[in-house]
Amino acid sequence: MKDNEEYSKACVEVLEIIKEMEYKEKQKIPRELKEKLRKNKNLNYKFYIDKSKKLKEQKILDITKAILANIYKEYLATDYEKKIILEKENKNRIDGEKNKIKYGKDIIFRRK
Repeated sequence: MKDNEEYSKACVEVLEIIKEMEYKEKQKIPRELKEKLRKNKNLNYKFYIDKSKKLKEQKILDITKAILANIYKEYLATDYEKKIILEKENKNRIDGEKNKIKYGKDIIFRRK
């Protein structure tokens, strides 16, 4: 239940951040996605952007950051930026898999 509540709050935050984007950028985000965010938002949650701060300085939920990162990657990033993002994601995934193997419970709890 907590995940749904957090997601619904994140929808509010993302919508407010999108409102502050330049018109040209807003138009790149599919209407269906914005509609999904509106449909799932928490009607009782209030979020205000501090216009004196940059986006990275705003106090926002981690799930909001993840949604914004995906929106950026899918709809706003240039082809070059997408390539860099995908390379970094692949490297992180590979590193994560290596750590699972290296630190898997079978290895950690193996007696010598």
